[in-house]
Amino acid sequence: MTRAEEDSFFLPKHVLKQGMPRHITSRGLLGTFLWRVLFSNIESEFINALLEKLGILVFTFQSENGIHGTTAETKAKVMIVKNTSQYSSEEVENLVRFALKGIPHAGELEVHVRNSKYAFYGRIFASAADCTCDCDEQRFLIVVRIGNEKRFPYFSVYPGHKRCEKYATMLNDWKEALVKVAAHEGMHLRQWIGNKPMWEHQAEKHAITTLTKFRNTPKSQKCLLATL
Repeated sequence: MTRAEEDSFFLPKHVLKQGMPRHITSRGLLGTFLWRVLFSNIESEFINALLEKLGILVFTFQSENGIHGTTAETKAKVMIVKNTSQYSSEEVENLVRFALKGIPHAGELEVHVRNSKYAFYGRIFASAADCTCDCDEQRFLIVVRIGNEKRFPYFSVYPGHKRCEKYATMLNDWKEALVKVAAHEGMHLRQWIGNKPMWEHQAEKHAITTLTKFRNTPKSQKCLLATL
């Protein structure tokens, strides 16, 4: 291998210095890097660590004739849901995934559901680095707090925004509150990614649309729809 080839194998110094972001998808960088890894005998913790950052699992294998090789498999990036509320984690996750179905960059999103002394609360962080939560290196974070069952039914209207008044609704239980708040913050994520104004009335409209769909979905199908 010539010096030029050696230099082309390694990643640019400025990339290594800044760290490998999880969302790198450059075909040129990834393709060249994988080609050299897959068709060489190089095996090191350094390479495996970089591949892990890129979301790729590398397996070493030995065929029947004794030939060694490597293969790669891309890990599916999925939204992370962490529940520390009083409600069932399985039910909470299904409700969150229902509310955020089809959300862009879901593989870079983490959602925390916690208890609240009020009926509900929601906030989105455009960068998980901006919060003090224990995040799994995700790019975006949504925090939802839900109160106990005694807080419901609850009449929900976004305060201080006249354009939001027409989207006022009665939340019958904590499940409807979770769906509405998660969908509201999900619309803010869409706005952020699209470099659009963070309009509250647009977020409320989307939340009510999602909540109506939730109410009209038979109980037996709600978990299924969250995964479709």
